[in-house]
Amino acid sequence: MCRRTKRTGVRCSLPPAGAGCKGVVAGRLLGGCLDVLEWVRGTSVWPNLAAWQGAILFIETSEDAPSPQPVQRALRAYGSMGILARLAGIIVGRPGGEIPAAHFADYDAAILRAVADEQGLTDLPIVSGMDFGHTDPMMVLPYGVQAQLDCTAQTFSILESGVIE
Repeated sequence: MCRRTKRTGVRCSLPPAGAGCKGVVAGRLLGGCLDVLEWVRGTSVWPNLAAWQGAILFIETSEDAPSPQPVQRALRAYGSMGILARLAGIIVGRPGGEIPAAHFADYDAAILRAVADEQGLTDLPIVSGMDFGHTDPMMVLPYGVQAQLDCTAQTFSILESGVIE
């Protein structure tokens, strides 16, 4: 459940914390729909490696409902590019499309294999099952703003305005 606050903009209760989710991390939000991220990887619009330093990667899948394997492959690629090791945390939207809730754990397992098992990033906070992107209900995340992931309090907060005034 999300609510607007005067000071921080948006604050959301998180689903139960994922692997390695301890304490509080903050960073700029980078990411989006995994399908689109894969289309632009390697192009001039892809963020340079320095942009990922201390960022919170947000990913979600489209209504095309890709299986867990493309999610794992994309994260594996980000790991080999040096992106995952630079992150402050990862937040993952519920799978898009007509994926039954009983299969959400398959996506979580694929993410953990790519991040924790293959890259050894067992302390990188990962929270999945969030309502942003191609979900119903959904929350739109402002790209590039400071956000905070508090695993202890189980909250996600956007720390600055998502629009220029």
